[in-house]
Amino acid sequence: MNTKVVYAAGIVILIIGILSYFVNIGVFTSEESIPSSPSPILNDTETGIASSVIPVSSSSPSPSPSNAIGSNYENLTVLAKSLDILPRNDILTAEIALDVYNPNKGAALLETLSYSIYFDNVRLVSADIGAKPEGFVDSLGSVYTIIGNQTITLKDRQPIIEEGVSLFNSNGTLILDTNNNVPTTQNSSDSFVINGTFATSLNRGSQTQASEHVFNLQFPLKQ
Repeated sequence: MNTKVVYAAGIVILIIGILSYFVNIGVFTSEESIPSSPSPILNDTETGIASSVIPVSSSSPSPSPSNAIGSNYENLTVLAKSLDILPRNDILTAEIALDVYNPNKGAALLETLSYSIYFDNVRLVSADIGAKPEGFVDSLGSVYTIIGNQTITLKDRQPIIEEGVSLFNSNGTLILDTNNNVPTTQNSSDSFVINGTFATSLNRGSQTQASEHVFNLQFPLKQ
């Protein structure tokens, strides 16, 4: 064998080995010089469990539904607008107007409003406005829709029952004691009392909630 060829092959192998050595050292050094980014760790102070997920939190708590502005969580309010005792075809009649206010952002359905009128603990009238819907057709005409932040006025006219008629003359004026200029009833008063209940349906989020509420009002007597 030619010794020159053997020496040349050995030199080539040696050079390749030296080059491989320096290349491996360079790669290893570069990997060590680049620090790895650790995963963020959040310690749960209550459970002691470490998590690699950082939860998203808000700087201020979310408002509760009852405090949310413009939500549908407020009940309707009823106010007495007018009340008159008038003769109609020789029959004493109570003519009343009630304002119903919807303080919510969305619309509300007023299904029924039941009321009674008293004077000096004597009942004059008991009546209902509206009717409970029993189906889709009934619901179209028997309920009152009140738009958000709006008021509707409900008017009704009912004859005074016999017990109450004795308190008024034929013109609808309260009969007074001529000596003391006070009502002839045992407990003198200067106001009508109007109380009752009303049933509503409100769209609260993904559900429609029906409820019934009580109201109690006073309306001054016209002298």
